[in-house]
Amino acid sequence: MWGNPPLTDSSSEFEKNFYGALAKMDRYVFSRSRNEFDGDPTVVGPDADIPELIQKLKQRLGKNIWLYGGTSLITTFMNRDLVDEFRIAVMPVILGKGKPLFKDIENKLMLKLVDVTESTAGVLGLHYEAVR
Repeated sequence: MWGNPPLTDSSSEFEKNFYGALAKMDRYVFSRSRNEFDGDPTVVGPDADIPELIQKLKQRLGKNIWLYGGTSLITTFMNRDLVDEFRIAVMPVILGKGKPLFKDIENKLMLKLVDVTESTAGVLGLHYEAVR
């Protein structure tokens, strides 16, 4: 489901801020198999010219482009040198198994630490910029 989960009085401040900001954004869904999603986002199919799309989006008025997705989508963007900064949340949980954050990256990318924040739950927010 593409839509935001319902917010309630018991929703955390993070959820309220996160989903409130998300609701105001233009949405693009990258999909190999579906053409329609709830919330009426722009669907970008497998034949799209992603670098050209990102260049057009960067020329529009407004704020940053936020890429929110799985490792294969992030890998696609990183291998095309389309990511300028990273905001990574480190959770205080060790799962023992899971998927790597970065996989099949073709080129080394140096990062500069810009900011670190910590939540009361111990989550670290890491903000890095790509060094080119």
